[in-house]
Order: sequence, then structure tokens, then C-alpha cells
Amino acid sequence: MNIINEAFVENANATAVDTPPEFDEWALSGLTKEKCVQNKSLARQGKREISRTESQASTTARSSSCTSSTSMYLPWPWFGLFDMFSFLTTSGLLPATVNMKTTHIRFFKFWCIRISVTTIPVLWETFIWVPSVLTSKKTTGGPAKRRDLQKLKVPGRFSAEVSRPVFPPSPAETNLKAMFTPDSQCKAENSTFLKPSTHNIFCCFCRDGGTLYDCYRCPRAVCETCVITPQQSRQRIQEPDVLFICPGCHEKRGNYRSESDSIMPYFGFEDTKGTPILTVPATINGHVEMSSRSQVCSDSVLILHFVLKGLQPSGSPAPIMREALEPYGPNGTIQYHEIIFDFGTDEKLDTHVKSMTKLVDEVRRCQYERVEVFIYTHSETVRGDIWGGFENDTSIGKGRNKVITPGEPVAYSVDDFFAGLFVGGIEDHIQGATLWMLVCGHIIREPLAFKSFKGCVKRFKLEHTFAFGAELFHASLTTPLITTYVDRVLIEGFDVQEVMQDLLLSCPRLAMHARIVHLHITNGTFPRRQPTIVEYNQGFMRVPKGPVSLTTTAYTYFHENNRPFGNALPCQCSKCMCVRTWKRVTSNISTSDESKFVCRKCKNTITYTRPAQSSIILFSQGYRRTSSVSGKLVTKGHRAAGSGWLVSATVESGAVADEVCDDVC
Repeated sequence: MNIINEAFVENANATAVDTPPEFDEWALSGLTKEKCVQNKSLARQGKREISRTESQASTTARSSSCTSSTSMYLPWPWFGLFDMFSFLTTSGLLPATVNMKTTHIRFFKFWCIRISVTTIPVLWETFIWVPSVLTSKKTTGGPAKRRDLQKLKVPGRFSAEVSRPVFPPSPAETNLKAMFTPDSQCKAENSTFLKPSTHNIFCCFCRDGGTLYDCYRCPRAVCETCVITPQQSRQRIQEPDVLFICPGCHEKRGNYRSESDSIMPYFGFEDTKGTPILTVPATINGHVEMSSRSQVCSDSVLILHFVLKGLQPSGSPAPIMREALEPYGPNGTIQYHEIIFDFGTDEKLDTHVKSMTKLVDEVRRCQYERVEVFIYTHSETVRGDIWGGFENDTSIGKGRNKVITPGEPVAYSVDDFFAGLFVGGIEDHIQGATLWMLVCGHIIREPLAFKSFKGCVKRFKLEHTFAFGAELFHASLTTPLITTYVDRVLIEGFDVQEVMQDLLLSCPRLAMHARIVHLHITNGTFPRRQPTIVEYNQGFMRVPKGPVSLTTTAYTYFHENNRPFGNALPCQCSKCMCVRTWKRVTSNISTSDESKFVCRKCKNTITYTRPAQSSIILFSQGYRRTSSVSGKLVTKGHRAAGSGWLVSATVESGAVADEVCDDVC
């Protein structure tokens, strides 16, 4: 049953937009404005509400992966729907408690004054049956008014130095010199080796558990299924004076010997003098699935997931990181905390501080070696500010005529946002952490915001930070990057800078979507860091030297035909308005500083210039197809388009500058 005819619906749809002030919605819709004869008091209240909210840039409300960020205002003929809605409710055709998100009746009268976009299709499909679909927005940006955090009286906000963690440091940090233990075998080779303090709990061959042999030169372990020993030697190799060396360290040790003695059979078990225990070489039953520098770590990881109230936490890849780590961590080693924050007012900030203080009490009880911090919120589109919450909701009327208006979003400057988010002592536990900034790229596009952002990275001593430059950023596209990071860094134990190219190759969709910015504090002293396999093989752990510095590296994906020098080629020619008519006239973008495209229809020309001081990595000629004869990858045509990554890096002091603190104050 259609309650309203189709012609009225089409005209009414034309009014369900926020038109510019110089346009009249009534003239646009073709409807005739009539005097409202019912609900006069509510209409007057609604008019005052609209006048107030329109003056405050109210075109944006709360937005998430399941709710829209746009609010719409409807003209007064829609007030006649009150009577229709009351009739449907009293007659039993609709329940009396229908929520606008999930269908509450009292919100319907509010809808006639102001309505969130996501609720429109629900009501239209229910009452008017308009055949249209409106999906929710997933991007993390939108306008919001700025608020000063100084008014909220955050204690210790301008402290340039952050105290060290209160939890016990790792053995590698407390007793570094004791880890350089000389060995008789190593003395013969004029070197020392780094003694591991802990070992992996999974086999480096099969990644499974069981009875494990711990290598005395590195933290890796091998199970008895992958290294088979004679039955008569099983009891002897269990004695305390017998040392086990994994195949990886055995191979690496051979590189330091003479050329004639570099290749030796693998016995696996030896005494303190390096003499093999077994009479025959051990049999390696497993095969190598990882690189020779990989291990299977089971380090305890603390994951802090900060989510703005109203956003759907599942839109962030943080839960995926937890799920990927759980198979490799025993019970309790993966600590995951999801913090829904909203400190848009004084009262809400007090609540946030109390919740963070309670969280710190829980975190202090556990020990962890790595910390991963996710911040999933919105960024303001003009200044690069970050959404910190919302104002308090306001209400008009009483009883069934009560109209609730959601609070407007509140954005803070970058310094104020981090000062308000990391409170209650949690700032002491994130030193040396990796920060994933899941917001739109306005924070790095705006120079002042990006400068403040780098200052916060220094102030809170975040070793690695990832941010993304897409104007309309989709956090879900970072999932391949996160999973590869888990495999290569958190599980296999590599440093981030060692596997950065692997991370870039794993996310082709993210590459087309956003520029990746990596901030790395070098020569900093951070807790919870264990030596890598390379350091164990070299025999020493890299000790920070020199002044602390911050390296900012931007990775921009380019494609010679679709994304010249990292710039998105327009889908449509701006002159003839034809679609995909561009033809590249530059010979090779990898060797040229300029790329030119010509429209095949109107000869319109677009020229792109290579960014200054940028280098190219991971360049590929772009294979197009597989040969039906040889099965090899071959190029299509005279020359296939190439692709790769443009890299630009800057280095600055990692110390917190005095002028930064002054600017914040």
C-alpha cells in the first residue's frame, strides 16, 4: 500500500537535501507551501532548532561504518506525517517503541525536523516505498568545529619528557653485557656470540609444538620430528652438558671458517668444546618454509585499540591482528583492549581519564614485549584536526513530544588530541610502541597538523608510526598490510625497516588508494626489544649511538599509465568530458622527470612532474599475460607499462623541540 502518491514522493525527495542559501527548496521541488494547522508548538520548536543548527555547520553528524555522517532537513509539509504515524501506531500497524536507528517512535517527530541520512531509506521503504538504496559511509574524515583542550585542564599535558614504564624491563635491556658470553668454540674463531635469554615455543621448520630442542646460539627451536637422531643417542642428548645448534646457526657458523672447512655435516648436538655427540649426522626431516633469518616468535603483545564513539570497531584491522597472533601466543600473552573514547566535554574527559586509569591498573599486572596502538577516528577536512568526541545531546519538549538532538562533533588540534587521549598513565606504557593512525590524510596533508603530529610522535616516544595520505581513507584496505606486518615483524622477528618492501608488495589495493607515511625514531632507547637473528649471528646487539633522530619516509605507488608519479589520472577528460581517453606520450617514467598524457579525442594535455629528491624502488615492467606455449609471463604489445614506488625521506632531530612545547602551550 502506497500512502503517498509517486509524484509527491519525487518532489519531496528533491527537498531532502541541503541546498545552497541562494536556492529555494520549494521552487526546486514544485510543492506549494501551506500553513501548518497541527503540531504548531512542535513546528515552532523545530524551526528554532533548525535555525540554531544550520548556523553551526550542521551538515555533518555522527558517522561510522554503519551510520552516515550527513544530516538532512525537510520542509514543513512533512509535519503532516505526524498524524499518519500516530494513526499507524494507535491502530497497531506499527509498534509503539520504534527507534530511528533500530526504529523508536519518539524519533519520528525529530525526523521531521532533522534526520540522519541512514534513517531515510528505512522510513521511506517502510512508509513511502521509494525504490532507492543508501549505503553507509566508511571514510574517516569530515568537518567538525574545534575545541581547545586547555579548558579541559588535562594534568601534565605539556611535559616534554615521558617517564619510563613502571613494569619490569626485559632481560635484554637490564643485563646487556651479560648476554655477551664467550664460548670455547667461538674463541677458536676469534668471536663471541649473543646468548639467548628465551626461546621460541614452536619449531622453526613445521611451526608446531612438541618436544623441542633449544638452540644455544639463537632463540630458535626445532622439534624432535624435524631433527631425527639415532635411538641409542636419545638419552645422551638430554644430558645438561650437551648443546644443540639449529641448522640455521650451523650453516651460518660455516661461513666464518676456512673455505676448505666451511661445509660440514650436521650433527646437531655437541659438547661445550664443539665436539659432536652423535656418531652419525642427524637427519633433518623438515623443510624450510621461511628465510634463514626468520624465527617463530611468541612474544607477549599488548594491543590498544582506540575507537571513537559511534564508529564500528570491526572497521579497523586491530581485531584482525589479534586473531592472527592468537595461534602463536599461549594463553594470556596477547593482551587486547578496546577503548571507546569520547572526551568532547569536561564531564566526558573526566570519565575517559577514569577509564584509562582503570586500564593502566590492568596493564601493569602483565608483562609484554611489544605494544601496538591503533587510533580509529575522524580527521577534520580543513585544518587536519582529529575528532575527540561529541558535545552533549540536547532535547526539546517533554514526554512523547520530546525531540533529542545528537551533540555536534568536536575536533581538537593534534597536540590536544594526543594529550587528551593518552592520559591516566597509559602514556608510560606506549613508549617504543608502533602506532597505526587510521584517519584520513588531512593530518599529513596539512603542514601545521603534520608538524604537530611528528612532535607528538617524539614526545610519546613511538618507535614506529604509520599514517596514510588518502583524502577519503578506508581503514579496511590496510588489512593486507597488517597481516604481513604480523607475519614478518611480530612472528618472524624482523625489524620493520628490514621488511618494508615486503609490506609494500602485500597491499596493491592500498597502494592505489593512499600514500603510506612511515615515521621511525632511530637511535632511541626503547624497552621490550629482543635481538634479531641477524644480531645473534653477528654476535652482538646493536646499541643506539649518536643523537636521537626522526626519519620520515613517504612511499607513493606509481603506475606509468594509471598513476603517474603517484598522481591519480582523471577518469574523465575535463575538456571533452570523455571517459578514459588518455594516451601516454612519455617514453619511460622510470628514467624521466616528466610524464605527459594527451586526450585521444580533443588533444587536451596533462603533464605530471616527478617529485624532487625521490627515488624509485620495486620497479616492475608490468607483465600482462601468460604465454600459451611456454607458460611464462610475457609482456603484451611493444612495451608493458611499468610500476613501482617513489620513496622520499627526511631526517630531523628526534628530541622534543622547545618551540614545539611553546606552540602547544
